[in-house]
Amino acid sequence: MPDVSITTVLYNSSTGLKECLESVRPWIQNGVAEYFIVNNATPDDSFEIAKRCLPEAVFLETGRNLGFAGGCNFALKYLNARYWLLLNPDTIVTKNCIAGLIKFMDDHLEVGIASPNLIGLDGGLGCPGRSFPTLARSFLELTRLHLLLRNSWRERYFMGSYSKSEGTQYVDWVVGAAIIVRQEAVADAGPLSEEVKIFGEDSEWCWRIGKAGWKVAVCNDLLVIHNEGQSGKTTWGDTIRLKKMWEGIYDSSRLRRGAIYTFFLKLLNTVSFAMESVHPGRSKEHRLASGAILNAHLKLWRNM
Repeated sequence: MPDVSITTVLYNSSTGLKECLESVRPWIQNGVAEYFIVNNATPDDSFEIAKRCLPEAVFLETGRNLGFAGGCNFALKYLNARYWLLLNPDTIVTKNCIAGLIKFMDDHLEVGIASPNLIGLDGGLGCPGRSFPTLARSFLELTRLHLLLRNSWRERYFMGSYSKSEGTQYVDWVVGAAIIVRQEAVADAGPLSEEVKIFGEDSEWCWRIGKAGWKVAVCNDLLVIHNEGQSGKTTWGDTIRLKKMWEGIYDSSRLRRGAIYTFFLKLLNTVSFAMESVHPGRSKEHRLASGAILNAHLKLWRNM
């Protein structure tokens, strides 16, 4: 029996797909992993690319676009391994990462779901371990009071880009680009929710896994290269993708904290990004990025 079942869901996923598949081929060939590639009614040729590049995989077809959660869950009934690795098609697994993830889960029986560290093509850290967004965190950043905290406190409270990315971290949730899940945790918490809006599924799933008594972790000693957002950019473009990302964040928050709390969280974040987009002390790149997020928030308000 393989140790890990890998699932990759394809929808406009041709960019970088060949490199992703080649990076996992050795683990398929030596029997450590089995690979399920799901055609989520992709309109491009990514499913054909996958068949040519990795014929050893098991190929599944949904018949229609079930979204990320639905595509992953579609493969769930076919899995045979102790662990389930959800792998985005815009990732490249480094040499010893899969074996390292299996060993990490074997050694940390309290962990239900974990992520390796993510790095971009430029070498920048992706910081997959995150804190759930809260009014307190948004307020501290808006007022810059978070700068008064010790670095260790700021890292522990905010996580994300504040993290030093060393050793093992226990976090609130992990980005769903390359996550390994214990089958017992899936049985306890259930699979990914197909009701949560896209980009909110990973944080909501980690929340349920945590509620079921499991820990969520990042193993910073293991690396996956992540060319983030290729499918979303191809499908929607940068502007709509950014709007959908924040829509998913707030949908996950609504389920955890309620509609009223999430309304004020979105309001506070809108004010924060508005101020950051015009702040003279910020770099031009920072102001532009904040302005793009502000525009995404304004679109969310108009669509209410």
